[in-house]
Amino acid sequence: MKGPAEARADGGRRPASFEFFEHDADIGLRVEAETLEELFAAAAEGMTAAMTEPKHVRARRKVGVGVKGVSLEEVLVNWLREWLYLYEGKRFVAGRFSVRCAGETGATGEGIGETRSSERHPAKREIKGVTWHQVRVEKVEGGWRAQVIFDV
Repeated sequence: MKGPAEARADGGRRPASFEFFEHDADIGLRVEAETLEELFAAAAEGMTAAMTEPKHVRARRKVGVGVKGVSLEEVLVNWLREWLYLYEGKRFVAGRFSVRCAGETGATGEGIGETRSSERHPAKREIKGVTWHQVRVEKVEGGWRAQVIFDV
């Protein structure tokens, strides 16, 4: 399954994208984008799309997130873990994400969404956690690529 990400794509620029891949009993996510900020936004949207349908999420409020790390991989894992915590622990589901800055020491941004309800946001699958297994963030020709595996 592939999906476009609503991550600051403008004009003639190639939009960020994500796709899922099977991994043993888990699910993997590959993301490509022109900028790190778009990559992080697309990764969060991809994780949301693995759990529920982002197009059903109404833009009711914004929630800001800031995470730290010592590498791009750690920042990405922490970024996704924070959005998973908000989804599971605080019942907030974001349908769109924007990232103000992302780098090797941290990322800040926001998600636009609403309180999660089982009627509006039926579960596709439960993600138990964001793993370190085979996580990658790399600069490639034309932008950035990342991979992360979710424990389901």
